[in-house]
Amino acid sequence: MANLLALIQNETLKVWKKKRFAVVVLILLILIPVFVYAQMKIAQNSAEKFKTDWRAELQSRITSNTNALSNDRIPEEWKKWRRALIQQLQYYLDHDINPQTPNAVTFTRSFMDNSVTLFIPLMVLAIASDLVSSERSTGTIKMLLTRPVRRWRILFSKLATLTLYVSLIIVTTVMLSYLISGLVFGYSGWGAPVFVGFQVNGADVDTSSVHAVSQGVYLLMQAGLIWFSAMVVAIIALMVSVLVRTLRRVS
Repeated sequence: MANLLALIQNETLKVWKKKRFAVVVLILLILIPVFVYAQMKIAQNSAEKFKTDWRAELQSRITSNTNALSNDRIPEEWKKWRRALIQQLQYYLDHDINPQTPNAVTFTRSFMDNSVTLFIPLMVLAIASDLVSSERSTGTIKMLLTRPVRRWRILFSKLATLTLYVSLIIVTTVMLSYLISGLVFGYSGWGAPVFVGFQVNGADVDTSSVHAVSQGVYLLMQAGLIWFSAMVVAIIALMVSVLVRTLRRVS
């Protein structure tokens, strides 16, 4: 166990000395303010273009959906969705929250949604791509293989290190997004409701399981799913790195 912990510590320090995680943080510190500025300009333009009273608009939507509940032609599952929507809109009115106004939580949600398809996988690949194959170029692979340590322990230490840095990337992205955007939009919005539970079956949408959770809970769920997808990318990159090392040895 002690040898395994020492291997993990050694791998963690090697990745840290490459300064790739520092580059990831630097990229985030550059990109996030750019997106915050863009979101701020969009919010200002929307406020100037649509100068209607948002409270009256929300009350009108509540009335419209309440009246629709008495319609027998609407399926019960859609009525359940409308009841949840009414609760959400009423929450905004009771707490004097304009749902069109961005805040740090909604910005973080949006930034994570847009990052999961390309940006976060690229950051993960920057760390994971040569985790094994780089040992040959640095000459440390010979030292590792000559030590009385099983090879699975070496690979496991690299996987554990990769898991640590993937988790750091996700946590750092969420924290920087929230902290930087909060300077402009404010740090409120954790308790605002978000709809979850939609089930898509082909062209049909099942709303029978729709319910509201707070934005804080939703952000935690979102971060967990993004972590899982990032780990899949990281494991594939680690496998490719091992394969490249094997092919080089064979050739």
